[in-house]
Amino acid sequence: MVLVFCLSLLFLFGCTDFERSNVHDPDGINYAGSGDIGEPSSSSVSEPFIELEVIYRDYPVTAAGFEECDSQNNSNKQCSSSGATTGMVQVTLFYDKKNCGEDWIMKDTELPNNPRDHIVYRYCAKLKEGNGKCYSAGNIEDWFSDNGVNGKDGSRIESKRINGEMIAFTEQTDGTYLVQFDKDRGGNFFPLDKFGTDLTWGRQNTTSFCQKSGSSSCTGSDPSSSCHNFHYSMAGAATFVFKKASNDIFEFFGDDDMWIFIDGKLVVDLGGVHQQVAGNININDLAAKEGWSEGSMHSLNFFYMERQTSDANLKIKMSLNGFVGTRVK
Repeated sequence: MVLVFCLSLLFLFGCTDFERSNVHDPDGINYAGSGDIGEPSSSSVSEPFIELEVIYRDYPVTAAGFEECDSQNNSNKQCSSSGATTGMVQVTLFYDKKNCGEDWIMKDTELPNNPRDHIVYRYCAKLKEGNGKCYSAGNIEDWFSDNGVNGKDGSRIESKRINGEMIAFTEQTDGTYLVQFDKDRGGNFFPLDKFGTDLTWGRQNTTSFCQKSGSSSCTGSDPSSSCHNFHYSMAGAATFVFKKASNDIFEFFGDDDMWIFIDGKLVVDLGGVHQQVAGNININDLAAKEGWSEGSMHSLNFFYMERQTSDANLKIKMSLNGFVGTRVK
């Protein structure tokens, strides 16, 4: 599935051909081994770079919610036929302070005085189930947890978690930072292909779409083969600093589930299995509505799902001041 996510919280260059859609009112690979994902484009310079730390959880085709299609479930269609399925998650995050490990609690000396939960516990933020649509009922909270997930046959299936992976952004000549994997760059975004079946559930064959049950695993290792890992969740967190003069905006588009929260409030609601859907946020407008002060620190949490065997493109472009995308202790 395609994920293209262009953001700027200080200055944005490019990424202008987007249509507004499903922007939620906040009130209401280095494939050969472990390490950073990302490589410079032809317009980039080698240094500096910034990193975004992410957590992956991998699932087999037999897990509920994966490879499930309304076209094969005519009696109970659940996903929007015209774009994103909204309302699948509640509009505020839950911060699991009781079960938040010491390594996941932010204690950086540069944190503001009396920082709020959405800053300190941003790596322990959890989604809460909303309307249960698009095969998310009883599943959505599990997709981003270590509790296992429901199987299509009613069994429980282990989620295989990979911590501490970094997405590296290289500086471009226009001052932005970019990571991009798509057909124009010679490859899709398959961050889990480099891991074996001891750490993941393996790859799926892209020649089978909307598989109802059974295993679609395959062993192809050639990057051009039809065997890739398509069934996973990805979550990350970061902080940024608000500067009004920057006229910040936030632009994105993607397909399959994408939810973005700022300060624990839902601002991007692109749930469901769908084709590309786009939107944008004017950070100054959001700041005025929320009463942000100049120079204040804010959190960003994103949750992404890859649920179907198809294209898997990734593009993130940003230029940030005070961006922190890794766990600073």
